[in-house]
Amino acid sequence: MHLRQLSKYLKKKRKYFKCIVCAIVLWCTYDYFGIGDYLHASSFKNDFHYPLDVDVRELVNEVLTNQKLTVTPINYYPYSFLSNSGKCSNAEKIDLMIVVKSAMDHFGHRDAIRKTYGNEDVPGRTVKILFFLGVDGKTKSDVQRQIDREMAEFHDIIQMDFIDYYYNNTIKTMMSFRWV
Repeated sequence: MHLRQLSKYLKKKRKYFKCIVCAIVLWCTYDYFGIGDYLHASSFKNDFHYPLDVDVRELVNEVLTNQKLTVTPINYYPYSFLSNSGKCSNAEKIDLMIVVKSAMDHFGHRDAIRKTYGNEDVPGRTVKILFFLGVDGKTKSDVQRQIDREMAEFHDIIQMDFIDYYYNNTIKTMMSFRWV
């Protein structure tokens, strides 16, 4: 009698165990193959909204025709350029412009770039390279004096008035776009 009850109990437990295993397999399949992501996805065309949700063609047209913009920018960079290499001031057509974000103290890196892929001596082509830097916040530091000498020698450094450290790379990128 006791054996029969034990057998019934084990059959019942096996049934629960099979249900749990099936549920785990279904959940893993649902998760692994991205079925949930697919079922809960939003339509890019209908549901995506950018903070500046405007017709970009109209804005470009306003800029090209020197009209006052109908929207205010969502990001404004109040920084200015401290130096201008004058490298691109003549009216020649540039075939390739290489823009490099560089840290202030990376003198060796800039020199290596000038000697390799940043070499401007390409027969039949006009290649220009520019390095964009911020400042270190110290007035006339040793690093800044070295940069001033490098600017005088190579004329390929554009310096802007924000503190040059890793977390300001976005500012450096946007300012380089503005300069170009």
